[in-house]
Amino acid sequence: MQKKNILILYAAVGHGHKKIAFNIAAALELDGHTITLKNILEVQSGFLSEKGTSVYLSIVRRIPGLWSFFYLNPIFLFLVWPFRMIPAAFNNKKVKAALEESDYDLVICTQITASTILSYLKRTGYFKKKFVTTFSDFHLHRFWVYKNADMFLANIDEQKEEMVSMGYDPKKIAVCGITLQPRPNITKADMRMKLGIEQNSKVALIFGGSLGYGFGETTIEDTLQSADIALVVCGGNEELYERLQKEYGNHPRVKLFGYIDNIQELYAASDLGVCKPGGLTTTECLQWGLPIIANSFLPGQEELNFVYLLKNNLIVDARKNLAELVRKEFETREFAEQLKTNPNLAKVVGDGHVVREAIGNL
Repeated sequence: MQKKNILILYAAVGHGHKKIAFNIAAALELDGHTITLKNILEVQSGFLSEKGTSVYLSIVRRIPGLWSFFYLNPIFLFLVWPFRMIPAAFNNKKVKAALEESDYDLVICTQITASTILSYLKRTGYFKKKFVTTFSDFHLHRFWVYKNADMFLANIDEQKEEMVSMGYDPKKIAVCGITLQPRPNITKADMRMKLGIEQNSKVALIFGGSLGYGFGETTIEDTLQSADIALVVCGGNEELYERLQKEYGNHPRVKLFGYIDNIQELYAASDLGVCKPGGLTTTECLQWGLPIIANSFLPGQEELNFVYLLKNNLIVDARKNLAELVRKEFETREFAEQLKTNPNLAKVVGDGHVVREAIGNL
């Protein structure tokens, strides 16, 4: 296998695109490829990049219904479709400079901003090497795909089937699940001891959401009605962390975390997860066999993830009765048991071998 010089472009909006990029990098490094990772928002730093990110986050947090309209409405998408490449035509100089830093054999893009610019540069003849795009959710959005991409790393069979129906070459689509790194060799007992948790405790892992949307005011209290311990992860959401620190900082049954690198230790210590259906978080919970009690979703992408995961019996719908469903799962372990034999789990949890094969053969 020829060793390749690979650039991976991701966007650090939320956490998923970045983490998936690093997971793909770790898998490809096993085959001796040289990997460079860059945040497209830093590469493209400037007024347009910062303003675009700011507007997106503002809409998601304050007017989520508007974001759902932008993301899902077929008439709106039809009207803006012809204009999707225009920003790339006027805002690509810094990406060109990044491409010239090394003789890259291929570029992998894990987010639409990078994919759009690479597609434009390839269409205009500036970029002549290989261009690969990946997905981070459990549905397909037509704005993610470009005819001049050399390879697509899809997460589920349904994405490939829809792309084929749109005229894309099935040979250019590899279905690999959401790529994760291997589980570390740690045990529930050891992690509970490290965290100061009694071994027989009922432990719930709650994710606050890095974008600040969907964390209900009663989420922790509802969970504590039956959980002995709540591990609450706020990620990069500093505002949420500070607010919860004031309310729960001295609570004997609540442990608060900001952004942490050892999230695997919390998965190992927990019995179930309470979270929104983000692609990465969902897949990591499933890798550890944790039942996912989904109490809300971000309109748009997580809304469609929710539909797919619920259809395939990979999450519990707890939008209206979180406390009751957390209690039921602790008492019966019913959902955890069915996950052990659910064939759909293996379809979404990727271990990197398909990615390695697809890139190695490209």
